[in-house]
Amino acid sequence: MLAYYDTGEKLFGEEDIFINKCKMKETVLHAHSYIEIVFVSDGNGIHKIGKEDYLCKKGEIYFINHDIPHQFIANDDCEFEIYNCIFKPTFFHNSFIDSKKFYNVTHDFLLKILDGDATLKTPKISLINTNFIYIQTLYEDMLKEYTLKDEGYTEVFKADLIKLIILILRTIKKETIVNSNVYIKNDLLEKAIDYIHCNYYKDITIEELSMMAFLSQSHFCRLFKEYSGMTVKEFTQKIRIKEACRLLDKSNKKIADIAAEVGYNDIKYFLSLFKKQIGMTPTEYKKQNVTTDYL
Repeated sequence: MLAYYDTGEKLFGEEDIFINKCKMKETVLHAHSYIEIVFVSDGNGIHKIGKEDYLCKKGEIYFINHDIPHQFIANDDCEFEIYNCIFKPTFFHNSFIDSKKFYNVTHDFLLKILDGDATLKTPKISLINTNFIYIQTLYEDMLKEYTLKDEGYTEVFKADLIKLIILILRTIKKETIVNSNVYIKNDLLEKAIDYIHCNYYKDITIEELSMMAFLSQSHFCRLFKEYSGMTVKEFTQKIRIKEACRLLDKSNKKIADIAAEVGYNDIKYFLSLFKKQIGMTPTEYKKQNVTTDYL
């Protein structure tokens, strides 16, 4: 039975972030309205999350989503030492970093992980020694800034938390690679593909897509082609021409207007590309009223 539900009002005050460090043998079973990233700096035992029991030990990070009951139970011969970093789902909206791309990737991808996305077997990450030291330093720095509350402490706290989340995303991304470096699923690439689907008519650059996937431009281009079977340019052209076909089927717009609507101001280039992909000109396609499923 769930012991209690914490709204976080006493912890947050007027802020949307909070951190503390504590030692304990056992916590009561509880759920909360905020997101929690727990770092286990010492101890071992059991961490109950939802309906599952996870073996818990030093050097692990746990993601606890809102409304998910959980409880730490240390082994008889030790105590847990943990850092609790909690924040409201609105944290990224209020971040001092003006980046919609960062918000979209982290908020959407992180919450998918918290909700049990298939790319992560458990809601935890086990750190190697070098990452353990770095993570502990980040948590200590956040705790210090939050405790002293010197001028600009919120910005420093949030910068460290962003570093933490990016490191977590990098680690998770590596865990999605199995046998012969084949991706079984890569939400970051899918995010870029979804972005192309929604913004195909714009001048999308490799730079912005690679930023969304937290990859270098060359690495992103290579993985994108492996994942989709096409280059970014080829994929975008397919989406644009498919939409042009839909507009030819469903509207009486002029071909030049349709070309501009799907992202081509050069009508000659559009006509050439359309014929190359569809096998006929837009006028011929319109006359025959062909429905083409070529993607």
